[in-house]
Amino acid sequence: MSAFSHRNCLAVLSTLLLSYSIGTTVVAGATLSSEADFGFSCSGCHGEDGRGGGSKAFGLGVEAPDLTTLTAHNKGVFPRERLRRIIDGREDIKTHVDREMPVWGQIFKLDAEQGMGGVEGDNATVQERIEGLIDFIETLQR
Repeated sequence: MSAFSHRNCLAVLSTLLLSYSIGTTVVAGATLSSEADFGFSCSGCHGEDGRGGGSKAFGLGVEAPDLTTLTAHNKGVFPRERLRRIIDGREDIKTHVDREMPVWGQIFKLDAEQGMGGVEGDNATVQERIEGLIDFIETLQR
């Protein structure tokens, strides 16, 4: 491999790793980062395929919903805004006695504050991660 190609490859890998480590996305890494957030934040309860039955779902007060049928249960329209409110904590899930689902918006905010060295710009990072997560969940619809 030539020095130029080696440097290009290293630059691309560095960009992808940096984007993943601070929770932001780049065009080439958007799906990967959002999928990684889903794997870390959601799959424990909702399963890797989003259909429920994740390894941490045992013992929940209610069964984790099947995220692949959100559009089907909403008259064919993906419930983007409702999902945004649930993820960022503005809306409780009515079937939960106590909110068992973590407020991922707050967790993403803490990640952003640590990664960015303060609160400057963290809201945009949090919103970007939430939108990426919602976009990924939309790809799971059947």
